[in-house]
Amino acid sequence: MEGTRPASEPMPRMPIHFIRRAVSLVMVFMVVAATLGAAISQAADAPAVLDLPGGGVLPGAVVATAADVDAGRDTLLWRSPGFAVPLEFHLDELLGVRFTPSPAEPAAGAFRFVLQGGDLLDGTIEAVDADRFTVVPRGGSRGVRIDRRIVEAVSRIGSTIAGSYVGPGGLGGWRHEPETAWRAEAGHIAAIRPGTAMLDVAAPPRAIYDAVVSWRNRPDLRLVVAAGERPGDEVAWVELLRLQDGTPDAAVVRREQDTAAVEPLAAGDATTKSLRVVMFLDQAAGRLAAYTVDRGVAGAVAEVAVPPAGREPSGRFRITLGAGDVTLESLRVVPWTTDEPVLDGRAAARVVCGDGRKIAGEVASYDAAAGELVVRGEGGESRVPIAEVEEIVLPRRDGDAALAPTVRVVQASGGTLAGRLVGVGDRELRLRVEGIDEALEIPLDDIVSLTSLVARPTPRDLPGRVGTLIAGDVRLRGC
Repeated sequence: MEGTRPASEPMPRMPIHFIRRAVSLVMVFMVVAATLGAAISQAADAPAVLDLPGGGVLPGAVVATAADVDAGRDTLLWRSPGFAVPLEFHLDELLGVRFTPSPAEPAAGAFRFVLQGGDLLDGTIEAVDADRFTVVPRGGSRGVRIDRRIVEAVSRIGSTIAGSYVGPGGLGGWRHEPETAWRAEAGHIAAIRPGTAMLDVAAPPRAIYDAVVSWRNRPDLRLVVAAGERPGDEVAWVELLRLQDGTPDAAVVRREQDTAAVEPLAAGDATTKSLRVVMFLDQAAGRLAAYTVDRGVAGAVAEVAVPPAGREPSGRFRITLGAGDVTLESLRVVPWTTDEPVLDGRAAARVVCGDGRKIAGEVASYDAAAGELVVRGEGGESRVPIAEVEEIVLPRRDGDAALAPTVRVVQASGGTLAGRLVGVGDRELRLRVEGIDEALEIPLDDIVSLTSLVARPTPRDLPGRVGTLIAGDVRLRGC
């Protein structure tokens, strides 16, 4: 055949340096294959997974770094099996980190502090003064001081007083379908595929539903108050949408016979991957109002008239996911006592007890030895056993501008905190949160996820030919 060599013709000789190079390349490929094979086998045992834009995945672990309390750190050091040295990633070039936390048992007598912007800190009260609460976070070992100006609510977790609910504490008490859609996650409930979760709350006909949701991929989501027994019989709801161009949208919706009345609602900045939705429902007057809170800033109120439901008043709350994913981090239900839909209409301070007693006055201090809160009001001083306290209502105080957070941390022990990454130790991650005096030391084995809040819309240009390394669970873009 044309182009073939006769069998009798000898093969041409290769230069010796070419042969040596070919053998060297084979040896390099063998070493790389062996190293990647080891990395693949070790990746399954890695304590965490780094998520990168474009589907990048890199199992491994965070590496200890020096702390920078004043400015915070802009990078995360990461060690992964198969790589000789740690890799350093800009926080704006990663999506987040998924950890494998140790199971955390709820602390007895723990309170949930709802902080400015919707952050959640669960813990026990250690001390109180005129300006601060000192709280031992659930899962932590030392107290941190929280400025009262950033505290919006203090409620006992699992409160049983009439008309109130604070949770979730997992899927306990929720009816959810399909079973595979919803799961308990760090005391929250989460869904990564379409499904419905429903909770019966002993809420009064006039109530506030204060919910905090977060996501990795912006969801199509419906939050229903005064819900019926079955999905599809909603009278009114709040809907979060993801439009085709990727921009967020939201609305308060009232069902009508053939159409729906829609009032637009501020949808928040999609880069935060979290939103607080506050719904005010008056079933007797036929009124549903709502607004969103994004990074501490409340949007405009949207309101619709609610048609009669044709059934008894319901405190039932339903969350339905249509697309994307969602985590319900917090749901707090309390009576609506103001004339207008104002969440922070807390002119009068008071302490609410488990038997329904309301003690007017502001918490001035905490006698840890006696286990009593000292409440000072117009009638003088009262002492309330901490074991009897279900809720502490604080008067509104103006706070300083919020520190722009770079990451959000979700803890297995129940906390959800946004702040600036300060550094990483051998056993803890340090986070600077606006309004908390000290940098929080969050145990690494208590972290479920670390999400970047400063991710770039497009990655930086790389100084070479770009490709993707794929090896088992490893998928890494580079050059």
